[in-house]
Amino acid sequence: MCEQCGSRCCQSEEERTHAPEATHAVINEEAAPEQIQRTMADMRHGSMEQRQTAVLQLQRQQGNQAVRRLLESAESSVPSGQVQRWAVNIPADTPCDQVADLITQTSPYSPNWARAHFEFPWSSDYVPRGTAPNYTLTPRNLNVRMRPNIDVPQWSPSDPATRTAWRTAMSNLNTHEGVHRQTATTWRDTIQTEMRAYRPSVTAADEQGAVDQGESVFQGKHDEQTALHQNAQDQVDANGAGCVAIINCPAPREEHSTSAEGEGVAE
Repeated sequence: MCEQCGSRCCQSEEERTHAPEATHAVINEEAAPEQIQRTMADMRHGSMEQRQTAVLQLQRQQGNQAVRRLLESAESSVPSGQVQRWAVNIPADTPCDQVADLITQTSPYSPNWARAHFEFPWSSDYVPRGTAPNYTLTPRNLNVRMRPNIDVPQWSPSDPATRTAWRTAMSNLNTHEGVHRQTATTWRDTIQTEMRAYRPSVTAADEQGAVDQGESVFQGKHDEQTALHQNAQDQVDANGAGCVAIINCPAPREEHSTSAEGEGVAE
């Protein structure tokens, strides 16, 4: 088999850019359903740390298929968000062992293959308590949303074997992005909870002056929490070996042929 993969993930604050990451977890099909049920229970009733740990343990111990089943079964009140697909501009008959390098070269996110961007827009009113010049702000009707925007490659190989290898690789990539999405969904709840509990002290000449400072001081809390969210996303990537999806190309149909191994650029 000829394994082709892209470069490692890289990310910026509140943004994730992914290339394929190698995952070679052994899937125990008999044990997976039980562990999925335990993981779903942890996600429903556990703390934020317990939810994240449960998903990562499932991925490590049971592999991508188990995580995929979990994500398909889990209920979420957060909208799925926009999923885009950038067109891979290479011929449909491109030899399988050339695909990884060509996608890396043509990707709009090169050297990475996909991009997932998570935003957490929020809104709130503020109630000032105290007397001039010292006030405490209490949020009212504070709400945080999670808005994902995921862009993954789309390509239709003409060769059946290449098509199978490509679909498997993209399935693994989508599963990995699903873990990031679930992490962001969990953190939306955490960010909202932390911001609703926040009671900053401000100095102002009157109540309106205190209210006018609300957006800036609560934005600081929002920035603090989204930075922690980013750390959690980094842990998802740290669980992998640097390549999310591997294109397992069929061996060349030549007598006495040997398998070759090739990888895309790695950071």
